[in-house]
Parts: sequence; structure tokens; C-alpha cells
Amino acid sequence: MLNASSIPFREEFDIVMFKSVLGAVGRTSATQQEAAVRQMHEALKPGGCLLFAENLCGSRLHRALRRRFISWGAGLRYASLQEMRRYLHCFSKVTLRTCGVVGVFGRTEAQRRILGRMDRSFLTPLVPAAWHYIAYGIAQK
Repeated sequence: MLNASSIPFREEFDIVMFKSVLGAVGRTSATQQEAAVRQMHEALKPGGCLLFAENLCGSRLHRALRRRFISWGAGLRYASLQEMRRYLHCFSKVTLRTCGVVGVFGRTEAQRRILGRMDRSFLTPLVPAAWHYIAYGIAQK
């Protein structure tokens, strides 16, 4: 396991992957999050790929409910979709997708499955991408 804030490798890897890392890395600033992505870029060999899935800040409702009901919700800094795009600007090719509107609100696995189906069926395409709470994709160096 590596510390995403100080990656010691340069052009060592064909693939770097992360899931839900940036919120903890950038607890205080977007600058720290961007620096972590830049270090991942530097760790990749030319043509290497970054595979990622990251929680976004989502809508105002997502942000308010995280602060109120999620014990760690106030301790993490969730990036916006616009920030994620900026973080990935150093890559030559980026495929960035978003999803998730109400699936996160389920309290049980059964509720999350039902709400997730609603997300996939009609909410994700209808709601602005900036309101989605998950970004995922591939970025090539």
C-alpha cells in the first residue's frame, strides 16, 4: 500500500488504480488532491493507464445528508466533477463518467439495490452530471 500524498515512483507502472482515495488525501484542500493525481501520473510509464472510481461532492442534498448522517462525512473533502476534470488534465486521454443519484440513500442492501436500479434506469441520464456522486474512468498518460 502506498501513501497517495507521496508516491516515490517515476515511470514504473503500466497501471495505477484507486477507489475512494482523494477525499481522505485532500481533507483540507483541492491542491492536495490534484497533487496526488499528478504523482499517480508521474508513476505511470508513457502510455500507462490510471483506473479510478471516486466519490464526488454530488448535489446540495448529498452534501447536507453526509454532514448530518455519515460520521466521516464532514472529515473528508469530496471533489466536484469540475475539479476531477482539472485533476486529470495532465493525461493525454481521459474517459470520465459519472453515476449515482439516489442509490447512496438506501440504508439496507435491498434498498440500495432498488434505488440503484432507479439510478441506472432513468435518474443518472436525467440529472445533471455535476449532481452525481460517483466519478469513474480511465486516464491514459
